[in-house]
Amino acid sequence: EQVLRHFERALKLRQSHYRLSQQPHPSIGTSYEKFSVFCSRKGQHAEALEWSKKALDIYRQHYMPSHELIAKLVERIDLLEQRLNSVRRKAAVR
Repeated sequence: EQVLRHFERALKLRQSHYRLSQQPHPSIGTSYEKFSVFCSRKGQHAEALEWSKKALDIYRQHYMPSHELIAKLVERIDLLEQRLNSVRRKAAVR
């Protein structure tokens, strides 16, 4: 939980630093991406998926569609969706 508090504090600092910006700064997307990785490692795939989608939305405002950050997040989102579908299928069988 100390890691989560660290991520939350970093996100708040970034949000306050860039609060006047018209678009969320890419570093806020980085914070969202870190939340996603943290949640995924804890098995919280639905929450990880939401954080990844938020990060992707921010990155798409700043980078070309071919940028490696976007490609990496699209892959992560696909993987998380596969994991969630697998969990749902297993739950339906029970």
